[in-house]
Parts: sequence; C-alpha cells; structure tokens
Amino acid sequence: MVQDAIAAEINASATDLALTTLYVYGSEDLAYEIGRYALEIKQDGQILMQDSMKYIVVWEQVSKDNWLIKVDI
Repeated sequence: MVQDAIAAEINASATDLALTTLYVYGSEDLAYEIGRYALEIKQDGQILMQDSMKYIVVWEQVSKDNWLIKVDI
C-alpha cells in the first residue's frame, strides 16, 4: 500500500511530506479521493530523494460514521 511505503521512508530518515487532496467524488457508500503528494527525504542536511506523484484512494462506508480505505493507488 502507498501509505505503508511512505511510512517506511519517513521512519528511515528526516522527511518532508505534503499530501494535497485535489478532488473528492462520492456516491452513497463510496468516495473517491484524488490527490498529489510531494516527498523529500534528507540525511545530514542533504536531499537523498525527491518524489511527487498523484494518488487515488477509494473509501467505502462500512457503517454510519465509519469509512475504510478499499483501494489505495
């Protein structure tokens, strides 16, 4: 899952992570979130890696007040 990969990179060294939701579309029990992330990993003040990309998350409503991630791309 994208979130697991990002979390592993964050734990490895100092990072800057920005998540920006661009659009949210929904129906009765599904919601579609489209966004962009920007990630910068640093070590000893040097930038080791920069990455940015779009993402899509599909949320499913499983109860009145509970939404879970169904798909994370």
